[in-house]
Amino acid sequence: MGAENQESWRPDLFVYEDATTYLSDWCAAAKRETRWFSYGWFSRRSGLSRAWLPNVLAGRRRLGIERVPTVGTALGLTPRELAYLGELVLLQTVRDPILRHRIERRLQVSRRVARSLREGDSASETSEQRLAVLRALRWEQGEAARALLEEALVDPSVEIRGAAAWTLGRQRDERNLPLLLATLADPDFTVRSSAGWGLVGLGQVASAPIIRLMTHTRDPAVYEMCHLVIARLLRQRVA
Repeated sequence: MGAENQESWRPDLFVYEDATTYLSDWCAAAKRETRWFSYGWFSRRSGLSRAWLPNVLAGRRRLGIERVPTVGTALGLTPRELAYLGELVLLQTVRDPILRHRIERRLQVSRRVARSLREGDSASETSEQRLAVLRALRWEQGEAARALLEEALVDPSVEIRGAAAWTLGRQRDERNLPLLLATLADPDFTVRSSAGWGLVGLGQVASAPIIRLMTHTRDPAVYEMCHLVIARLLRQRVA
């Protein structure tokens, strides 16, 4: 069950800084708002013993990183939420200060992404923050994420437009095809190149639309990038 379809009673994972606290609040909300939740239900969903969850909530047992996928499946977490929960668990176990700093940075980016998706506006953030958010959106393929990326594609900043094009390509989502094709007309070569590589990543499904664009465009820069993309796709076919 994805985040977009989750009931309103479910706590927002991205405001939490402790995995066990989130798990405790999730269970408390489920008990309060639903008729189906019980430790037995969790045990059946996760395959863990019935005593595992109450022991974790009481602090008698640790939520280890090896249990995160199982717990995430039971709670119906999305891939982005699952990754965030894993980072929270790692932060509780890692002692190396450099590794902790890296994990904390990733958690901060994830929180900014979640906030941007909720509010639909990243204009108040610094350029560095916006770049981090746009790159992190490669894990999020919903309409809210696509709207943020589409807005970024017309930003005055070449860096912002390039990050948006890069992310659209990394998502490997066929629904991004029209945006990637349109970005081939960007005035900056690096942005066009990011869109071109994104089209290559989509594979043969992009061939016919690119050929049509190549046939009708009068923009030499667009024609050149289309030619490069088609050449790369042809290499894929013979490889």
